[in-house]
Amino acid sequence: MNSSSILSHLPGQPKYARHKREKQGSPKLLFVAFDGTWHGSVKSSKETVVSSLPDLISMGEEVRKIRVNGVGTDNLTDKVLGGLGGWGTRRNVITAYRNIADDYNKGDRIIFCGYSRGAWAARYLAMIIECLGLVRDGDTEFFKRLYDACKKDPYLTKANKDDLRRNYKCWS
Repeated sequence: MNSSSILSHLPGQPKYARHKREKQGSPKLLFVAFDGTWHGSVKSSKETVVSSLPDLISMGEEVRKIRVNGVGTDNLTDKVLGGLGGWGTRRNVITAYRNIADDYNKGDRIIFCGYSRGAWAARYLAMIIECLGLVRDGDTEFFKRLYDACKKDPYLTKANKDDLRRNYKCWS
């Protein structure tokens, strides 16, 4: 399956042109929570520990929750492939990266949290941000290229990083 078909059906994946974000208000905390395998389904109203952690943070600052369902939560095929083989984990990581990039402003802080495969996804996302930074003006094409680059070269070597950054500004 190619990145176009994988990324095109994701919730929160609007097709938009590059945009400029303006700094608004004081810095906020972005809390990125990755649920574990088979957890966090839209069909389930049951909160998981990972998804409820942001609610325990002091309300002294603005907290934005970015919740990512675990793999294997969409349908029967996803339940089998995601549950047994982790299919969809990279998709979840790129979706979370996109959500963070859309919401991030200079001075914001990011906390990653995950359980099981979600913990791996959180660490992998942190590595991508450490290597690449957060894109400031990413469009759908950038995120498809990022997905493909991570699939081809999971550690994002210098050549891949430089290619991804071409024509895009990144927070570092």
